Formats: sequence, C-alpha cells, structure tokens
Amino acid sequence: MNVGIISPIKYLNKFESKLALCYASFLGIKVYLDYFSNSNEVTILDDSPILPRQPNPERLRQAIKLLGPDYVIMPSIDFSATKTIGFVSYFLKTTSVENPIGVLQGYDIDSLAECYKFLSNCCEVIALPSPLEKIARRDEIARDLKIKEKLLWLEVYTNPYEEVPIGKSLGICTSFPFRVAQVNKRLSEFSTKPVNPKVLDFQKKDIVEELARENVREYLEAVQ
Repeated sequence: MNVGIISPIKYLNKFESKLALCYASFLGIKVYLDYFSNSNEVTILDDSPILPRQPNPERLRQAIKLLGPDYVIMPSIDFSATKTIGFVSYFLKTTSVENPIGVLQGYDIDSLAECYKFLSNCCEVIALPSPLEKIARRDEIARDLKIKEKLLWLEVYTNPYEEVPIGKSLGICTSFPFRVAQVNKRLSEFSTKPVNPKVLDFQKKDIVEELARENVREYLEAVQ
C-alpha cells in the first residue's frame, strides 16, 4: 500500500512516504516549493486542502508548469457531478496534463455513476475524497460502480483503520496521524471510537514530533 503522509509545512522533511501530495496554494512558500521541487517521492499535485473544494484552475495550471508533477488531481466540486464534469472537461481542453486524476463527485449513487462514466474516459486514476463517506463507505462505492481504474483515497474521514483502498490502487494520502497529534492524542485512541479530528493546521509548529512519529508508525502498520 502506497501511503502519502500529509504534514504541516515545518515537518515536511521529517517523515518519508511513497506518495507526496502537494498543494498549489502553498507553492508561494519557498520552503514548501523547495521541498517538492527536490522530492524523490511520487508527487501528486492538488489545488488546495480547503473543503468544501473551490477550484482555482489558473493556480493549478501555473503549479503544473512550475513543478512538473507525476500526477495532477483535476478540479472538482464536492457532491456535484455536473459541475465536476464541467471543470474537468474545460481544464483538460485548456491545459496539457500528464496522468490526470479524476475526483469522483456526486450526491447519490446515480450521480456518482454519471461522474464516473465521464472520468473513466479521461483519467486512469480515480480519487475518492473523504466526504463521500457521508453517502456510503468508499469501498462500497467503488464496488457498486465497478470501478476498474486505479484508486486513490484522499484523506480519512473518521476511521483510519477501516478507510483503506481496496483492490488495484495508487494508494492513500492523509493527514490523520498529524491531525491527531496536533491535539496531543495517539492514533490508537481512535481505534474504538472513530471521530473526525479538526482539519490540519499547515502552519502549526509546536507538534510533539515523537508523538507524530508514533502516530505515523501506527498508521503505516495498520494499513500496510
């Protein structure tokens, strides 16, 4: 299982992982740009970590030129298949993209199926974002839609031990070990009572590094 651990900017060079999820919205920060420009990991470019998603196609387009990533996550709108299809269609017509990753969006199984039908014609990797867990488990969605492409799980919603890609996958990218560490908790404390810890503070500089390291270790042992 390929795992990308998303961390606050200060801790980027502290934890190696097989996948490196980079956000275009942070590339104006020199230390962030320098890290991803020199990374040997498989780099996946996304626009922003902020939810609900508010695509900025021009920022993403400039980031592609600047970074030359291995994969690019296409713009999308949470729970909207129609708007996501529109964004992806326009972006691919106006931007040269190698290895685009389509983000599955919709509000029920029918709209998710509509979105998948479109994405499967232009993307070899399908990303399943964590908010989809509000509709159904992501493994169930992948099964019901009979998704054949590689899968990428984007973030953990509430349960890091169960929200794991199935079958053929590119992997999972998550900040969950750090989201837990930033409130001084061990990952194992969430094994019996799944919760959704607050979003990651990318500017946070006072996380106990040993605690974060232990959380990362526990997470990797659980999913690999």
